[in-house]
Amino acid sequence: MYLTAMPTDEALELAGFERYASSMVIFAFGYLVMALAWEMDKSLYEQTISQRNAKSYKSLWNKRLYQYATLGLTVYAVGMLLSENNSIVFNNNQETNKVSKELHKLTGNNMNSTKKRILVVTADKEHVDSFFVQYASRYYLWDVNVDARENFVSADKEFLDLMKSYNDNATSYYLWNENIEARDDFNFTDKDFIALLKTYDEVVILDDHYTFNALTKKLFGRTYAPGVYKTSDILSGKG
Repeated sequence: MYLTAMPTDEALELAGFERYASSMVIFAFGYLVMALAWEMDKSLYEQTISQRNAKSYKSLWNKRLYQYATLGLTVYAVGMLLSENNSIVFNNNQETNKVSKELHKLTGNNMNSTKKRILVVTADKEHVDSFFVQYASRYYLWDVNVDARENFVSADKEFLDLMKSYNDNATSYYLWNENIEARDDFNFTDKDFIALLKTYDEVVILDDHYTFNALTKKLFGRTYAPGVYKTSDILSGKG
């Protein structure tokens, strides 16, 4: 599965001993099950398959034992399947990571690999810095060309005024202090923003990002709610 269903770059980066050790355990278990089925077949009273029927048992007791064992194993197998399914459903319902929920809600679980360049916009700085957003996005979008960005802050006065019109708390959080003009890492110009967007085919917005919307409002005259947008539509001010 890792050779055929996972992008090569991601497989090389995520490959670990535990991942392949688990595959070997599953393979060995499957081999043992087949060997057990073979041994059970050899232990049957009638060895000629073409002559086996409802009476091909050494005694009536053997037949009942076989029937009860089959019924018991069937019930056990169904119980195991239900237990596994319920645990998966429970874990999905208990999922507390907002990033995963939003990605699945907006993009679904894409089963066809793509070659698009996609920018994921989110205000979740912690998960962007830890690269969780990038990996989760590549999983749901099935695309290795996915980047995530949280910082779109600009030192432009018009941008700062727009930020204040959104939310004072958000402004103080992103700007940190009133001497923003002295900070080199905030020197994100309008040209930089447009050039950044042009390097991507699509933009996935996970939340109401104040700074991203302040820039789009300033440059393109509108803001964007969480969703998936074509970069060409954003650059032309469409939704």
